[in-house]
Amino acid sequence: MPKKNAYSLKDLANIVAKYFILIISFAIIGGVALGAYGKHKQTTTFTATRSILINHNYARGQRNANSQVNADISLMPTYKELVSGRTIANRSYKLLSHKIRRSTTPEDVKSSIDTESQPQSLVMTIKATSSKKENAVAFANATAVAAQKELPKLQHGMGSIKVLSKASEENTTSSTHGSVKKYALVGAALGLIVG
Repeated sequence: MPKKNAYSLKDLANIVAKYFILIISFAIIGGVALGAYGKHKQTTTFTATRSILINHNYARGQRNANSQVNADISLMPTYKELVSGRTIANRSYKLLSHKIRRSTTPEDVKSSIDTESQPQSLVMTIKATSSKKENAVAFANATAVAAQKELPKLQHGMGSIKVLSKASEENTTSSTHGSVKKYALVGAALGLIVG
């Protein structure tokens, strides 16, 4: 029976030392390749916000003022759903510039909109998220104006809507998804293994 080759730790160290440059080259190539792939897969989204206020013009001492405010507060989830809905998205789309309308659809506007409000508050924040900063700002502003015009028609008895300060490109936030570093580290590790 032939004798099996047995390698000592010193033999393995000599082999690694002999091929050190090749192993490091594989690690670098793997890190760069997967890092580039990670950079390609990385996406940045921009979020613009604009708020609206639901209010009523009450005469001094009017008795049902408090009950109307409480009714509006309890209806905030409904108002938020309406603002995120198709009717207001269609109206928002019509308010966009021709340049933006050419590259988007009403469904893009609808899917980009999210709303939130604080408990016991009549202020609703409209958030628009898009891969383009200018689109996020346009969607937020158009949706706020559309909500001002359409919500009172959709929900009779609600107060008037005051649109607060405009969203602007300077006030947008950005979020980057996908980590180039993670891809590069995995690539380097795979390169070491292959080497």
